Amino acid sequence: MPKKLYKIGDTKKDRKGRTIFFKGYSTECSKKGLPIELWEPFE
Repeated sequence: MPKKLYKIGDTKKDRKGRTIFFKGYSTECSKKGLPIELWEPFE
């Protein structure tokens, strides 16, 4: 499982300091077998 489980609508700062919000998890998994997080810019 991921380090932290996010809920849809959670926000955080990206590497450039912009606010992004969590959209959900992908149906695909990473090479480590973890679900891929889907994030979108906050407009």
